[in-house]
Amino acid sequence: MRTKLRAVFAFVILAGCLLAVSAAPPSDSNISAGGVGTRHLPPAPPPPPQPTPMPDTAPMPDTAPMPAPMPAPMPGATFATRPGTPTVSITDFQFTPKQLTVKVNETVTWENKEGHHTVVADKGAFSSPTLTAGQSFSYKFKKRGKYRYYCSFHGGAGGSEMSGTITVVR
Repeated sequence: MRTKLRAVFAFVILAGCLLAVSAAPPSDSNISAGGVGTRHLPPAPPPPPQPTPMPDTAPMPDTAPMPAPMPAPMPGATFATRPGTPTVSITDFQFTPKQLTVKVNETVTWENKEGHHTVVADKGAFSSPTLTAGQSFSYKFKKRGKYRYYCSFHGGAGGSEMSGTITVVR
């Protein structure tokens, strides 16, 4: 009886294999000497081309440095440049000219050419907000005297580092 069961079982397995082989789609198989075939599929088509990203010339909003908050301007300070106004250029971490003489009621304009700078009087007569490249600050001198000033980022009161002097005469 066991022999019959083994024979039936072997027949069922063999029949299942034959059905599976006959149900397979025809192929371009190369049959080797051992009777085992290998199906050769045509090469897969190449992937579709990826779109080329366009360079973005605008800075990302979250990468731009945040400017410092601007304090309220001091009385007598303006931000407009008028023709003929004595001008101090801010470039290469220095004020040029370093010393300037003007008359009472004249307005001096500081023009920032690069970086972030401030213009702060040693004794508090005037103080600019942080100036970025292309911005300017002006102050009208109403009294005679010597006004020392400096950049709060790169200088200090008393004429150290990035500093200058405005002398006001009659």
